[in-house]
Amino acid sequence: MSVDITLTNDLFHLPYMSNILTDTHFFQRDRMGRLVTFLARVVKNKWIHPSFDDAMGIGVSEHTGVLIDHTSGNCTLTGDGPVYFVRSNPYIERCDEDHSLTYQHLVVHKWNGSSSSTFSFKDWQFFNDGWIQYNISAVSGLLKSTQKDGSIY
Repeated sequence: MSVDITLTNDLFHLPYMSNILTDTHFFQRDRMGRLVTFLARVVKNKWIHPSFDDAMGIGVSEHTGVLIDHTSGNCTLTGDGPVYFVRSNPYIERCDEDHSLTYQHLVVHKWNGSSSSTFSFKDWQFFNDGWIQYNISAVSGLLKSTQKDGSIY
């Protein structure tokens, strides 16, 4: 049996969210691989809005919120965390039904939920302390990270 997932673009039109995928219960349900795969499909299908260079995925954990001001494009992060902001890149090595995904060097910004923090969707800037940055890659379907312990989270 085959399980199909359908992605659509611009389902909910919100300013500053044109190239953003969101995923909830992210850490608790181990959804990093799913988010990386979705970003690869967005890039491969050229669903990136022409005014942007790339797409971003936001993985939000339980008991955490990303509160977006639709006018300014700024968001406030609140709760117990963590939250993961994952940026795509245009270079997919392999993304088809016959082979495992190979998509490397996606940048991850992780917020641990230790203090209130903000992010600007308008200019993609992270403010305040509490952010960890690392890269994640899918290589032949397996996730790897540049964190010291190799953790994808």
